[in-house]
Amino acid sequence: MQRLLAVLASVGAVWFGHSVPPRQIVPINLAVVGQGAIRVRLAAGVTTPCSSSNDKPIFDGSLTPGQYVFRTAAPSGCVEHTFGQFRDNQWSSPLILATLVETRNGSRLLNVTLSTEAPLN
Repeated sequence: MQRLLAVLASVGAVWFGHSVPPRQIVPINLAVVGQGAIRVRLAAGVTTPCSSSNDKPIFDGSLTPGQYVFRTAAPSGCVEHTFGQFRDNQWSSPLILATLVETRNGSRLLNVTLSTEAPLN
């Protein structure tokens, strides 16, 4: 039965001219600005909070100010971070990232800036 479904899906894709493009690895550039370390959660998926069991964790840990690059083939992602005086439990609202957005030259990348002193806007 599974083989029949796979054959039908392949025939349907050829018949209707649709093909599934291979997933492109998309860099997510995180810039942390400010002073001191913050906690960051980055996940593949669209469910909030980013620690939801529906999302696949990419990174969950502490980062100090600087530039960081994470890579994903997921079509969307979720990021949230701590900030201010309570950096262990004061979380920003989650931000959903669309990794399918293309730049002018056809490449895909996301730039996200996180502040150690303020939540995501």
